Amino acid sequence: MNLRGTLVRRFVLEDTVRSHLGEAIFAYARREVDLSTAAHYGGTSVYQMLSELQQQGVTPSTATEKFLGGLETLAETLGGSEALL
Repeated sequence: MNLRGTLVRRFVLEDTVRSHLGEAIFAYARREVDLSTAAHYGGTSVYQMLSELQQQGVTPSTATEKFLGGLETLAETLGGSEALL
């Protein structure tokens, strides 16, 4: 395959990924899906999805805030690294 074909294919793939991520963020903002489902559909990790949501100005749901608080408590209890807190 030539360079042009490779570049076109890459741009189409990246656009598809961005589209899925955008749809996942929109569904999460409408409270149609939870954080984990949005991350899965968006093709990203939960941590990366939280970052994307913050960049888009979407506030996490109460359930997500409770989940994150629970993770912090768990990391403190088990002696997790500062990077996890």
